[in-house]
Amino acid sequence: MAVVVFAVMIAGTIERLLVNRLAQDLVSQAGLIAGQVAEDLASGDQRTVARALVLIDNETTARGLVVDALGSLVGATEIEQREGLGRRNDEVGLATALAGQTVSVVLPRSGPESEVLYVALPIVWQERVVGAIRLAYTLRDIEATIRQINIGIAVGAVVTVAIAAALSAGLAGAITTPIRALSHATRGLAAGELDQQLDLKTRGEVGELVEAFNQTAARLHEYEVARREFASDVSHELHALASAMQTAALALERGADAEPALRERLVTGLVGHTRRLGRLADDLLELARLEGGRLAIERAPVPLVGVAQQAVAEWTAEASWRQVTLELVADGSPIVHGDHERLVQAAGNLVENALKHTPRAGSVGVRVWSDQSGHHLEVHDTGQGIPPESLPFIFHRFYRVEGRSGGGPTGMGLGLAIVDRIVRAHGGEVSVTSEPGVGSTFHITLPHSTRA
Repeated sequence: MAVVVFAVMIAGTIERLLVNRLAQDLVSQAGLIAGQVAEDLASGDQRTVARALVLIDNETTARGLVVDALGSLVGATEIEQREGLGRRNDEVGLATALAGQTVSVVLPRSGPESEVLYVALPIVWQERVVGAIRLAYTLRDIEATIRQINIGIAVGAVVTVAIAAALSAGLAGAITTPIRALSHATRGLAAGELDQQLDLKTRGEVGELVEAFNQTAARLHEYEVARREFASDVSHELHALASAMQTAALALERGADAEPALRERLVTGLVGHTRRLGRLADDLLELARLEGGRLAIERAPVPLVGVAQQAVAEWTAEASWRQVTLELVADGSPIVHGDHERLVQAAGNLVENALKHTPRAGSVGVRVWSDQSGHHLEVHDTGQGIPPESLPFIFHRFYRVEGRSGGGPTGMGLGLAIVDRIVRAHGGEVSVTSEPGVGSTFHITLPHSTRA
């Protein structure tokens, strides 16, 4: 529609320009003729004026006539107009021209022979108006030109519309095709088909949308797999604990408490199983609070060295039992604004994780220092390391590295997820670097001010 409207406007503009150009040409021609007949008209030699108009008729396609100062017809290019020689001619524009003004008028098109344009201007001799001349063009003289112009514009408009339609169809297809595929895949995702992936070569905003969908679908699929594995692990853990506790309880019920040594082993086992069950419940509740934003952080100035010392002290016995060296190195005494107990919990989880995956005679080192980028707590172990493909997911809840699962609840992928949530709640970040067969390093960075 825009192209059609533009084409009509262009056609109208070109036609107006053509008519204006014709008017200028007519005024020029009329001026030349007026200059040739002015002296004869002033001297009353009307025959010479009439002969001049007859000669002019052979040189131009314009229809012309000349009147004297009284408005009487003196000469004309058209034979039918010559019959009125000597009589007053009151055609439009002559009176105005006799008054000394130039007239250029476009008349309505009432038929193929009607006048389209005429000009009238005074004939002046020695600063005196001695008559007037009038020239006119008929419709058929410009109709062919206008028709050719309109045809050219129409053809150009049609070609433009066709090209625009083709480009629009291609552009629309480039957008609607991936959008339609994305809509179909989204419905599948909503129906539970979490393995959706779109293989579309698309650029721009639509390409970014497709890429975001693929990442979202992959993450949902990953979470669904983790959820199923977690449900299986929790079920297995609860079943194992319940079976062990039931076995011990039945043994005691049947008289096993009569033997002190056996009774002690059974009671110790029951206490350990109960602690593992409580730890599992606590970790699940803790993670739910952290992810739901319901965890209360009691902020106060906290020495980061004190956090590390308490975490190391809590796991010194475990390190000794595992025959792993556990050491703390502190460079300075950085102070952070945070929750002491939560920070100890995060550091303790990292130390526990390192101890579980470090073989006998290995070492776990905890280091605390501060620099311009913030306050740092680092836990390094000489364990089996983490495969590179697992590093991006190590802090996801329920994620476990194949071959690194250990006993207890943290073996189900909750400990590191809790560390990540606690550190982020303090405005910091936790990262990991690892080399399989060499060891891993977990790095907590807290900003100088964590009041936000």
